Amino acid sequence: MKVYLRPIGVIWGQTAAQAVAEGIALPLCGGPGAFLSAQIIEGEPGATKSAIARAATLKAIDEPAVQTLVAKLTGARASIGSLDWSTPRIMGILNVTPDSFSDGGLHDQADAAAAHAHALIADGADIID
Repeated sequence: MKVYLRPIGVIWGQTAAQAVAEGIALPLCGGPGAFLSAQIIEGEPGATKSAIARAATLKAIDEPAVQTLVAKLTGARASIGSLDWSTPRIMGILNVTPDSFSDGGLHDQADAAAAHAHALIADGADIID
């Protein structure tokens, strides 16, 4: 049976640090965020059950699968290239298909796509998708 954890009540910055220090939240990905609760989902597609657990009680759940997921959710992420994940990252979306649902093909030519990618980076995007 598969087990999934979905963080709920994500908080950031000093509020998150204080909540972790007080034991009412768990760190999220080793960064500046934290989560107050998590939905525990068990089962297979179409046949699942779920429950909500406060972050403070997640570490007390005596199920190896849950503890593995808690460790993955709270641990720091490895860097990818020059990007470390100790802070939130902004992803710019560049649609290059002529039938794009969001921009109607505004960037379907190479020069328009490149110009928009540069504009996204200038606006603070760390990643272009």
